[in-house]
Amino acid sequence: MAVASADWVQDTGDDDWDEEFDEDHDEVPELRWDAYKSAWKHCLDRIQHIVHKLHEPVVNSISQQIGDAYSQTLPGLPHSELPVIAVSNLGGGSTFLDELTRHLDPDEDDEEPSIYTNHISPAQCPNITNGMRALITGFTKRPPDKRKTPRTTASSSLASYDITILDAWYSAVRKDREKRDQPLPNLVVLLHDFERFDPSIMQDILYICSLHIPKIPIVFVVSLLSPQSPTYLHVTYPRSTLAVLRIRQFSVPSGAHLLDEIILGTFFSNDFRPDIILGPAALSFIVDQFERYDSSVESLIHTLQLAYLKHFTHEPLSLLCYTMPSESESFSFESLLFTRLVTEKDVDVDAWTRVTLGNKVLNARDELYESAQVKRVGFGLLRLVYQFLKILSDVDVLVAKIKNLKLSEVELLLSEMHDYFEEASDERNAIVNLQDMEDGRRAKSGLAHWFHEYIEDTAAPLDDLTLAEVWYTGLTPYPMELINPSMRSTVVGGLLRPYEFASPPSSESVWAGSIADLPDTSILFQRYLDSGRMINVYDWYESFRGVLEMQREEGRASPRKKGKGKAKAKDKKDEKKWQLECQARFMRALHELDYMGFLKHTGRKADHVLKTVFEIGDDE
Repeated sequence: MAVASADWVQDTGDDDWDEEFDEDHDEVPELRWDAYKSAWKHCLDRIQHIVHKLHEPVVNSISQQIGDAYSQTLPGLPHSELPVIAVSNLGGGSTFLDELTRHLDPDEDDEEPSIYTNHISPAQCPNITNGMRALITGFTKRPPDKRKTPRTTASSSLASYDITILDAWYSAVRKDREKRDQPLPNLVVLLHDFERFDPSIMQDILYICSLHIPKIPIVFVVSLLSPQSPTYLHVTYPRSTLAVLRIRQFSVPSGAHLLDEIILGTFFSNDFRPDIILGPAALSFIVDQFERYDSSVESLIHTLQLAYLKHFTHEPLSLLCYTMPSESESFSFESLLFTRLVTEKDVDVDAWTRVTLGNKVLNARDELYESAQVKRVGFGLLRLVYQFLKILSDVDVLVAKIKNLKLSEVELLLSEMHDYFEEASDERNAIVNLQDMEDGRRAKSGLAHWFHEYIEDTAAPLDDLTLAEVWYTGLTPYPMELINPSMRSTVVGGLLRPYEFASPPSSESVWAGSIADLPDTSILFQRYLDSGRMINVYDWYESFRGVLEMQREEGRASPRKKGKGKAKAKDKKDEKKWQLECQARFMRALHELDYMGFLKHTGRKADHVLKTVFEIGDDE
C-alpha cells in the first residue's frame, strides 16, 4: 500500500511563506484528484478481493458443471437433455457473470479457448429471429481455428439466424481440434436478467438448440433475480420445455451476508488499513441504501466511491493522505494547514518550518491510524463476545452475561480470546493471567472487569485527534443528492443559471447578470416565468426577439451606413435573414422547453400554450 512518506518533509532551505501565491499555478486540485484515485484504488482492490473470495466456490462449481455437461450424462435417456445452469443472484448486477466469464474464457483473442462464451441480453431477443441471430453470431464471429479472421464457408449464404451456420462453424472447430489432438470446447450462452426474456421466445430457442445437441454442445447459464426454490424456470415454463432441459441450480452470496463481508472486511478488518476511514454517518447511509433500495455489488461499490469522492472534494487537506504540494505553489495550502495545527500550547510558532509542518502531519496520521487499528481490534473482540454469548446488546448487558457464565464456559471464552489476540500483545498477556488464576470465580469476575474497561478505552471517538478530518469522515453526512438528486430544481437551476453548470462559449466571457448574455433556451425560460397561466406564443416571440435585438446591438462592430441604395437593399436583405434566424432560434428553444415538460398544449386557443411550472423556490 502506498503511504505518505517523509520525502516531502525535507527542508529545501527556503522557509519564506510570505511570497505571493499564484492561483494559476496551484497544483493542489490535481494532487487531491491523484490522492483520491490512489485511496479509492486501494479500497476497491480490497473489495474486489473479498467479492472474488465469496464468488470463487460458486464459480469453480459452475465451471466444473460446464466442463462435465456432455461427458457425464445419464445413460438410457430417450433423448439428449440441454444443460441449463440457473444462477440465483438476488442482488442482481453483472459482477458475478463477468467473473464467471473471466474464469471460463480469460482471453477472447485466445486461439484455442477451452470454452467459448456468448453474452445475450433481453434487448437482443425481441423475437425469435433476432434471438437466434444473437446466439449464432456471438460464436461464429470468432475464428474456428488458428486463423485470425473467421473462415468464409458455403454456409455463409444461409440466413444469419439459421442454426446450420453454427453447426458448420463448430464442425470446423471439431476438425481443427481433432487434427491437433485437442479437447473439444463447449459453447456457453450467458443470459442476463433471464426474467425479462419473453418466455414464448425462449421456449422456441431452447427447443431449437435441444434438437442439435450433442452435435453442438451448448450450455445455457441463466442469471435469475428470483429465489432458488422454486426456480423461475419451473414456475414459468411448461413441462414440455422442462422435459428437454437438465437444470442445475446455484446460488450466489448476496444480501446481509455480502454486505457484512464487504464492510467488515474493508473497514473493520485487523489485517487491512483503508486510507480513508468512513464515519458512522456515511456507513449508516450506505447500509440503509443497500438494504432498502439496491443490494447489488455494483451499487455498493458506487455508493462507497461517492463517499470517497465527497471527502476529497470537500476537504482541502485530504491530499495529505499521499503527498503535499511543492513549496513554491502551496502558500495558501500551508497557511490552512498551519491554522489547523496551531494550538494554545504551541508557543514558539515562529520557529515552525516546512519540515515542522511535515513532521506534525506524519505524527497526526500515525496517531490516527494507530488509534483506528486499536478500535478495529476492540470491535473484533466485541463481535467475538456477541457470537459466543449469542446476544446483541450493549456492553453492560454483555458484562452481566459474562459474570453469569459457567466456569467451563469462561475457560472456553478465554481460550477464544487468547487465540484472537496477536502474540506478545498486552491484551493477550492479560488473558493469560486470567487463565492462570486457580480461583474460577475470580477469573470470571476479572474477565468481566477487564472486558468492560478494554471496550470503554477503545470507544473514544477519533474526531478529537489532530487533523482527524483529513483521514476520517466522522459525522459528515453522506452526499445523498448525488444518488437521489432533485430533478426539478436541477433543471430549473440549469435554465436560470446555465453558466454554473457549463462554461460560457468564450473562456474569457463571464456572465454579468444580463439576460442578453444567456443562451436562447434560458432567455425564453426567463420570459416564461414573467408570464401568466397561459402564454400567447406571438407575444412570447416578440419578447424573445427583443432580447436578441439587444444581443445584436451589443455585437455589432460598426453602425450601418445610410443614404446609398445598394446599402439599403443589402440591409433589407440582411433584415429578412435576421427575422428568419430569430424565428428559428425561437422554435428551437420552444421545442426544448416543450421536451422538458414546461409546456402543455390546449385545443381551445391554437396560439396559446399552458404553463406547467409557476413558483420557483429560493434553492432553485
